[in-house]
This record gives sequence, C-alpha cells and structure tokens, in this order.
Amino acid sequence: MVMRSAAIVTGVLAAVATLSAQQRPTFRSGINTVEMYATVRADDGRLVTDLNREDFEIRDNGQAREVTVFSREIVPITVAVMLDMSGSQEGGVNWLRDAAHAFVDELRPGDRARIGSFGFEIAIGPRLTGDQKYLHQVLNEEIWPGGPTPLWVALDAAMTSLSSEPGRRVVLALTDGVDTASPGSVGTLQTRTAREGFMVYGVGYAEKWFGKDVDAGAAVLSGEMRGLAADSGGGYRLFGSAQGAKEAMAQIAEELRHQYLIGFTPAVLDGKIHKLELKVKRDGMSARTRRSYLAVEK
Repeated sequence: MVMRSAAIVTGVLAAVATLSAQQRPTFRSGINTVEMYATVRADDGRLVTDLNREDFEIRDNGQAREVTVFSREIVPITVAVMLDMSGSQEGGVNWLRDAAHAFVDELRPGDRARIGSFGFEIAIGPRLTGDQKYLHQVLNEEIWPGGPTPLWVALDAAMTSLSSEPGRRVVLALTDGVDTASPGSVGTLQTRTAREGFMVYGVGYAEKWFGKDVDAGAAVLSGEMRGLAADSGGGYRLFGSAQGAKEAMAQIAEELRHQYLIGFTPAVLDGKIHKLELKVKRDGMSARTRRSYLAVEK
C-alpha cells in the first residue's frame, strides 16, 4: 500500500486534498440540519424502499421533531473498505479478499471506494475511486497478512480519509471485531460517529473461529464492533461457506443504495450528545439509523 501507519494522518489528509471536488448528487446539511440515513426493513427481513415523509417520526431526546428534509433517491456509495489482516484472521485471508472483491464488483457508476488494511501496519490507499480494475488490483497485490489488531485506530484513520467528503460516508470493516493493539477505545469512535455522522458496517466470516467450526449465526463479531455499527446506523453481516461472500456483500450494497435521507432542525444547540429515535408509523416495519448526534452549529 502507498501509506504506512507512521505517516497515516499526513498521508490520508494529503490524499484527500488532492481529490477534486467532484459534483455528486449528495445532500449537504443546512447550517442547523441533522441528517439521518435510514434503512427500513419489514418484520420478514424485506427491504422497504417506497415509504414517504409522513411515514416517519423523529424524536430528539424524546421530543418529536418535524421532518424537514426527505429523499428516497439512490445516493452513490462513498466507502473505505478496511481488511483485518491480523494474526486472529490467520487462515482467513481468502475470505477477506473474496468478500472485498465481491463488494467491488457491486459498485455502480458514481460509487467510490478506497481499500485499506490493518495488522502489522495500517495502510490506506490514496485513491477514492469507482475504477473497479484498480480496486481489484490493490486487493490482489497490496494486502499483506500478519500482526496484532489495531482495529479502533484503523477505523479512525478510515474515517479521517473520508472526512472532507460530503453526504453519507461509510466505513466497511471486514474483521472479527476484536481489538488487540489500539491505545484508545471504541468509545472514541462512538463519539466521532455521533459528531460527524460516519456510518460503520462490520462483516465477519462465521464458519471458522480461530480454527474451530461454528454455526453461521455464531457471535463472530465482537459486541463492541456490533455496538459501534448499530450506534452509527450501519449494521453487520455474518456469512459462511453456504452463503458465500458475494451474496453477503451484495446485500450490503443493496441496503446502502436504498436508504432514506431524513433531516430535521434541532430545537437547541447545547453542545451535548442527543439521543435520536426514528420510528416507522406503518405496522410491521422498523428503521435503523444513527442513534445520536452532537448538537452544535455547523
């Protein structure tokens, strides 16, 4: 990879600075607008994509707020894909690559991704691009296994690499979700997702766990990783050989393409973390979105 952990902050910011301001159909927040990207599913797991503004109810610290921004248009994906190449994934490099390749295959015109990895070092590619050939090449040639698991630092670096991008920004981590090397904690990332609105997804392979056979529904991703994903409005997926990486990653890409953009104006900007709730008024449906935001003027 072209960037190493020793210079990751400088390298990431320099890479982002070189990206021209591409014109993309993404939402830009008003000065006092809180944006929420929401996934709605029916009780049977079906993705629901045809709801209207009046089907949603927002609560900010328990108080109802009017929906002032609403869209269900397909929004291009902007994502940093981070591969856990640490020792805990020994023997799992193939699923990591297969899953990442499968996600790249799902990219459509307008989508952009960059590839990163973490283990002995944290490395994030400088190009945020929709060039699938280039992204496949990075996965084939510039990913090396081994080392500890600096998960939280790696995800923080991935967020930084997207910090200047408008609209929805996604960090997709292929990992077991167990940090063994970061000096910080997941709490720092939870605060950052509340403040900056990053969306985190975790993907784990459930057939093997440190060489042991487990059921496809076993708890492979750590509770901290699941909690971070849920708090951010993202989610997590587990898959095994019976399902395969392609189907799991296609599900994530489909979900990202069919999220609702919902915004509201907060009643007070008190500099505190506020709890968010988004409810669907129709029976048999539930919404997943970010659970908090920092009430400050933008």
